Amino acid sequence: MFRRASGFNPEREGRAEALSTAESRLFERLVPARNREAIQIDDPAFGFYDPQKRAKDKQRVKDEKRDFERKNAGDPSAEMAVARGKLFEAIIEDQIMSSDWMGPYASVIVPSEYDDYVNFVDTIIEFDRPGQLSHLALGIDVTSNSRKVGEKFAGIKKSIEQGTLSLVEYFKSAHLTGRIDRVPQVIVGADAKTRTEVAELLLQYKTLKDSTDDSPARHEQFKKVRATLEHHPLQFKILYLIREQLVAFSSYARKMGNQEAASIYDNARTIISEILRLKEAPENKDDFEYEDEVYGLLLQYTRELARSAKN
Repeated sequence: MFRRASGFNPEREGRAEALSTAESRLFERLVPARNREAIQIDDPAFGFYDPQKRAKDKQRVKDEKRDFERKNAGDPSAEMAVARGKLFEAIIEDQIMSSDWMGPYASVIVPSEYDDYVNFVDTIIEFDRPGQLSHLALGIDVTSNSRKVGEKFAGIKKSIEQGTLSLVEYFKSAHLTGRIDRVPQVIVGADAKTRTEVAELLLQYKTLKDSTDDSPARHEQFKKVRATLEHHPLQFKILYLIREQLVAFSSYARKMGNQEAASIYDNARTIISEILRLKEAPENKDDFEYEDEVYGLLLQYTRELARSAKN
């Protein structure tokens, strides 16, 4: 699998701007809460795990953190990149839960630090559809660095070649507790302009929601901002990217002779296609490639993979 520190990459190597005032305020509202919601290796629910294994896994996380800090000591751009990545993850997860960006049957599971650092899973989506429970692992990115994106696609391809797909060592939801494997994985992202726009909207929404102002003007503004978030183009960028990658990785799995992996990706694609069908998708979806640098780069790699899988 590809290697990456703490789940995030600078938008461009060696440079990352500080969070805006709005982003900083939203960071304080979302990220600490997200950290508290993350799965903990010490959770008593994992008491059936070998204690030595859990201790070893906790030490692995400490080692990964120490290596990252040593590698990036004195580099403020690395710290800013981590903050931007954490905030973007939290925004996407918040909107999946609050605005049904991934449909009415989706819920978010924040992975353990072990699965973040070691298994490269940033977010887990659990789809609890009638008669069917399934999962999708997301890699969430803020980078427009082609080499780094290529490494991530290579990692998913390798997991397909090995027949393992993504692994979540410590998983806990209302339905399952333990280790889950053969989880399809995709990579989503957005550029700075899109991320900042959504961050400002979400901060405005939460501020209006918490306000004690009972005036008609405040209620009208709250409804307007909520509707804008519920139909924001970012959710469609994410859904379109996921669907295209699921198709591409399924084709690649078939090329590698891994029919089981192909079927897993196909099942996930069916879910995403149904979500898109039920939503009012924007007509200008083809413009996303040119409007958003990160989306365009991810789409480029996805299409190259799809073409190579056919040859």
